[in-house]
Amino acid sequence: MLGIDPGNTTGFCLIEDGAVLDASEVLFDDVLDTDVLETYITGTNAVAVERFFITARSVKLSRQPEALYVTGIVLYIAHRHGVPLTMQSAADAKSAFTNEHLREMGLFRAVTGPHARDALRHALLAERRMKLA
Repeated sequence: MLGIDPGNTTGFCLIEDGAVLDASEVLFDDVLDTDVLETYITGTNAVAVERFFITARSVKLSRQPEALYVTGIVLYIAHRHGVPLTMQSAADAKSAFTNEHLREMGLFRAVTGPHARDALRHALLAERRMKLA
């Protein structure tokens, strides 16, 4: 399962059965090198992306068109390669896997950087949901 936290700094985290295989943070300009995304996406069984909403509040706090651009690129690559994709809210991922939960699971220090850690949360939540389905 590949978790992605899209944005100006995009977090990636690849997990299998709750174990971290790879995690990183990539600046937007490097994400535009779609080979990076394609390698991650085609190397997994499914992708979980943070759903990013533009609201009046979010426009005032932080304009992040990069999050939308990254999400669009991910959607395209996943669709082109037939990789299942799910979108999840940041709130769901963060409430399901708080920092304390990640520490208890021994995963907090396994992933450094806030965006990679948020990508881990999305991957874990999607993996949990797939097992429950």
